[in-house]
Amino acid sequence: MHLRPTIVSILVLALSSRAGAAATADGDIAQRIHLGESFLTNLFDARLQLLPEYPGSSTYWLFHDNYLAAHLLEGTRPDLTR
Repeated sequence: MHLRPTIVSILVLALSSRAGAAATADGDIAQRIHLGESFLTNLFDARLQLLPEYPGSSTYWLFHDNYLAAHLLEGTRPDLTR
């Protein structure tokens, strides 16, 4: 499976920064996490309950992007991760 580099970059940044965001006073990390979560939330296709490969795409991966996004959003958007 091929993962879209943009989504992968956002997920890697958000996942690697998530744990350290609470420990730092730097709002920049928290802001980047928020932007990544917003990107994923806005990309979500409620009709199919999945994320498309990229905005406007009709390709949906059933594991990688959606698994990582669900893991990332579990704490802040459990309604989407179910």
